[in-house]
Amino acid sequence: MGVIVIGEGIEDFGTASWFARWVIRYCIGEVGERPYLVNFKNQYDWGYNCIYVDQLASADLAEFAGLLHKFVLDFELDAPSYDREKFLAHAQHLSALVDTYVEKRKALGSTGAAE
Repeated sequence: MGVIVIGEGIEDFGTASWFARWVIRYCIGEVGERPYLVNFKNQYDWGYNCIYVDQLASADLAEFAGLLHKFVLDFELDAPSYDREKFLAHAQHLSALVDTYVEKRKALGSTGAAE
């Protein structure tokens, strides 16, 4: 089991560790080993099984949100048939939570904990 902490006032995203690793590997495959993605990967490799989206700088948060959108789109096209609908809904929910956090930070004028 793992968790993705989105941000204050937004529910944490509980997920299977393999699903979080899948998302992280996908993101790294798309844009390379960005420091924040390597940190996410390390959190799972080292057994912490928790990543903190709320600690991302605005540019990294925006990139991560965009990568989640692409993950969902690619998932819709290429996902294996086993529990496809369940995991597509899971990916869409994660993407929606991060989008909500992006909008919340924009409204507050926050640049993120990392900046």
